[in-house]
Amino acid sequence: MSSLQGRIAVVTGGASGIGAAIVERLLADGAKVEIADIASSPATDVTSEASCLEFARRVVAAHGHVDIVVLAAAIVLAADHRLLTDSLDDWSHVLDVNLTGTLLPLRALEPYLADNASIITITSGEYQHATPGNGAYCVSKSGVWMLTKTLALELANRQIRVNAVAPGFIETPMTRPFLDGSGRRDKVIAVTPLGRIGQPSDVADAVAWLAGDQSSFVTGTTLWVDGGIAVNER
Repeated sequence: MSSLQGRIAVVTGGASGIGAAIVERLLADGAKVEIADIASSPATDVTSEASCLEFARRVVAAHGHVDIVVLAAAIVLAADHRLLTDSLDDWSHVLDVNLTGTLLPLRALEPYLADNASIITITSGEYQHATPGNGAYCVSKSGVWMLTKTLALELANRQIRVNAVAPGFIETPMTRPFLDGSGRRDKVIAVTPLGRIGQPSDVADAVAWLAGDQSSFVTGTTLWVDGGIAVNER
C-alpha cells in the first residue's frame, strides 16, 4: 500500500462508524485529515451549502488545497417506512443527507482540489438491491452511484479520479439495531460467502487504496466490500 504522507484529506461523516475508521486509516498512512460532521466542533452540516462553504474556507486556510475527499456522511431511518404512505419529510431528510450531502461538500471543495486528487464516495450494496421498508436509503445510495460516475467524467480532464466503495453489512452503530433484531445477524452471515459481518476497517482499507497512487488508472468504478454478498442475488 502506497503512503499518503503529507496529503490533505477531507472525510465527511468522519466522527463515527465507517467514517471514523477511514479517518484513522488515512492518518495512519500519513495524511492530514479534516472532518466534516454534524457531531464535530465546529459542526458541518452537509445538507447546507453555507455550512459546506464555511468548512471549505477553513480547510483551505489551514492547508491551501485538498488531495483526497471521502464522502461518507449518511443516515438510515430507524424503522420500516413505506414510500407511498409515510411522511415525505423522512424521504426528504434521507435524500438531503445521503445524496445532496454527498454533492454539496464536493461543490464547496472543488476549487481547492489538487490536480490528480482522489474522490471516494460511500454508496452501499443497497444501491443495487431494493429493500422493502428502506426505500429512501436505497434510492439515495443509487443516486450516489450515478453521481460518482457522472463526476468521474466531469473531473477527468484534471486527472481527478472519482470512485465509490459499496459496503455490505458492516458492524457500526447505525447498522447494529438492524443486525441485532429478529435473528438478522445470523441470516446475513448465512448469505455472505465469506461468512462474517464486515468491520469498518474493511471499508477503510478499500478507501485507502483508492486514495493512493496504486489506483491511479481507476475512475468511475465501484469497489464492493461486502464479503461476496452481492454474488448471492436477493
